[in-house]
Amino acid sequence: NTYVDYNCDIEPDTIIQPGSIIKSDSIIKTNCEIGPNTEISNSLIAKNTIIKKSVVSDSQIGSEVEIGPYSHIRQNSDISNNVYIGTNVEVKKSKIENGSKLGHFCYIGDSIIGENVNIGAGTVTCNFDGKEKQKTNILKNAFIGSGTMIVAPVTIGQNSVVGAGSVVTKDVENHQLVYGNPATIKKNL
Repeated sequence: NTYVDYNCDIEPDTIIQPGSIIKSDSIIKTNCEIGPNTEISNSLIAKNTIIKKSVVSDSQIGSEVEIGPYSHIRQNSDISNNVYIGTNVEVKKSKIENGSKLGHFCYIGDSIIGENVNIGAGTVTCNFDGKEKQKTNILKNAFIGSGTMIVAPVTIGQNSVVGAGSVVTKDVENHQLVYGNPATIKKNL
């Protein structure tokens, strides 16, 4: 079964696969593929987007985006155009700019991810300090290696590279290579 709430708008040439639920004022633009087994609530999905076996709630998704399977885009997230979000990724209260890629098993919370950023599989923005949420800012063209822990509040500069398995606890300047636990500067790029 597929459920579409009375107050939703789905434009022509969009395919809604079985087991999907579209509700709460959601708008899905033309030529999208939703599902199977996807839930969209109170969200705007732009044209030519594919969402597989995932949940999108209270968010905005750009055009030419691919999400899932098994990902969760939570409240107040803004995903720009041409973004790839892999399997089992969670995004909360974050802005993901054009052309960025989030590998499998990532958590991105309270963050701004710039254009053409690559986030490796298993990366986590550690945004809660025990009392309140902190912000992460990753600037354009940065490369974050797999399994990286980014301990907010922190900014990672443009064209920087963070090696796989690193723990980033301090700001990274533009054009720097850092890695380790804690991540330290290895060279300027």
